[in-house]
Amino acid sequence: MAGYSIKAGGVVLTPDKGPDELKTVWDVVWAISEKNDEKAAVGNLWFTGEPERGAVELDFTIDKKYADTEYTKDVLRSITEWVFKRKDLYEIKTTVNTDDKERIKALE
Repeated sequence: MAGYSIKAGGVVLTPDKGPDELKTVWDVVWAISEKNDEKAAVGNLWFTGEPERGAVELDFTIDKKYADTEYTKDVLRSITEWVFKRKDLYEIKTTVNTDDKERIKALE
């Protein structure tokens, strides 16, 4: 997956493993960085395992500095579109604490 990335609004998602290290696409931590500055770390996104029964579970972290920006929405929108390109997947799951207002807002 070297050179592979997903452009998401003002950010880019880049896998942390090269093609020789990659077992499956679900075995990757995606680094989220600003599109104009790939060294500016925004956060990370990962799947918690292989898809099961048409669903995959997703988790992510966004640096507090970027929490109130469009970046989180851009990332979630783009990864959702990317996942649903597969015809065998129809559900994305995630867990969120009820007091995490920024994350709830982004997911909504």
